[in-house]
Formats: sequence, C-alpha cells, structure tokens
Amino acid sequence: MTSTAISNGWRRNIAWARRGGDGTLSPRQRGTLTLGMVAAIGKIGEFGNHFRGAVTNGLTQNELRAVLTHITIHCGIAVGADRVQVAGAILHEGKGN
Repeated sequence: MTSTAISNGWRRNIAWARRGGDGTLSPRQRGTLTLGMVAAIGKIGEFGNHFRGAVTNGLTQNELRAVLTHITIHCGIAVGADRVQVAGAILHEGKGN
C-alpha cells in the first residue's frame, strides 16, 4: 500500500467521522463522549470548542455539570478544575456579560 493510498483512506475516515459516523449516536451523545476524551488527553482548546458544541446541541446545565463532575472524578482534580474554568467562561460568554 502506498503512502498516498494510506493518506486517502485516512482522509475518507476523517470525513466520515465528521459526519457523525453511522448515526448510532446522537449529536448530544457524541458531544458528551468527545468532551470526556478531549479532557482526558489534555486538549483544553478543543475542550472549549466541544463544550460550545454541547451547549448548542442542547445539553442542559445539569447534564453539563454531570459531565464536568465525571471528568473531574476520572481525570483528576487539576484537569477538572481547568475544564470547569473553561466551561464557566463559555457559559458567561453566552449571557453577553
């Protein structure tokens, strides 16, 4: 297999993933999973982007709080505290303050 074939296959897989895969998971479910994954691997900028997406996809305040709590429990206090700070800033933006 050539590097071009590998590259083209990778691009197709990424494009497929961006469309949401096979439709088994709802946008809310995918967003929730993605928040946990990007938090766990330390991608704070990506976390902010996906947190905005979760808000847009209709996660409630209680659901967002539960996600942040779950991240803190499983990723540690420092990671959780950083993500809570990002989330708070994003929620504050939405209020126009």
